[in-house]
Amino acid sequence: MIQAAIVTTTLRAGETCKDFLQAWYHTEGLGTQNRMFTILHAADPSEVIALSLTETSLEEVDDLLAMDPVERREHPLDDAIEPHVARTFGILVAEDGFSDPGTPEYPPARVAGQPTDFDKAARNLREGAKLLAVLGYPRTPAQTT
Repeated sequence: MIQAAIVTTTLRAGETCKDFLQAWYHTEGLGTQNRMFTILHAADPSEVIALSLTETSLEEVDDLLAMDPVERREHPLDDAIEPHVARTFGILVAEDGFSDPGTPEYPPARVAGQPTDFDKAARNLREGAKLLAVLGYPRTPAQTT
């Protein structure tokens, strides 16, 4: 399963994306397949959106979630960003590509070439929500920390 995490924050006045990246950069690897993307908002380049896609099992999720606060305590972002940080967590359920010209045919949902098991995804989301609640993360996108 591929876990998705989206973190949205705002740079402090005078800080740059480079400042954010230097503070954000992890000093310990996750030990699993991971890709992180940093995005600047088109209408407001002081808004930074970080997207992480991490391949993991449900059993490993709590270890990975617990690693982030430790990393943040050792490498605080306080100088680079405003205190308000929105976090959203989920599971990747489909990969689509629209590179080819013409009208694409609608395919069944797949991730890494494997059909999506929506029942399993629903079970994993329920269990993931329990883990997030125990760790104090928000349970809905409207809640922030």
